[in-house]
Amino acid sequence: MIFSDILSHWINALSPQFDFSKLNGKLIEFKMLDLNLSKQFLINGQRIEFSQIPDRTPDLIISGDIYTLWQFMGGNDRAAVTIEGDLKLAVELQKIIQESHIDWAEWLYQLTGDFPNQLFKSCQFNSSKDEDLAAKNFELEQRIKILEEKIQSLLDDRE
Repeated sequence: MIFSDILSHWINALSPQFDFSKLNGKLIEFKMLDLNLSKQFLINGQRIEFSQIPDRTPDLIISGDIYTLWQFMGGNDRAAVTIEGDLKLAVELQKIIQESHIDWAEWLYQLTGDFPNQLFKSCQFNSSKDEDLAAKNFELEQRIKILEEKIQSLLDDRE
């Protein structure tokens, strides 16, 4: 909830430069399939509302993994997103995004600080640790197999 309020504040600080008249009253949903996360917002005049969303089917649903949604938000009209609902609304939204020339990376940095970068580095570090652990685990499994074979051989020799 707090994140939605912060996001709403930042976007609405930018929104006076946009012409939302063709989007007024429209409910739009973004679905991040790889994160199993969705976020709805309502265009209300020149504002974008993230809270107090009406309980109704969105006019437009844009789905994709985080990377393709990021491309779409960056104005890439070839982003491989899935669009459900009002296609004219999708075209209008894409046009507004393309005309906005927002540096989303800078905007996100101002919103979150260096957190995403640190998280990414942490994931890379943990990934390399996981790979090391997997390699050690494989090596131990191989040694256990050799020991089991030697034990079986010794038991067979006793008989």
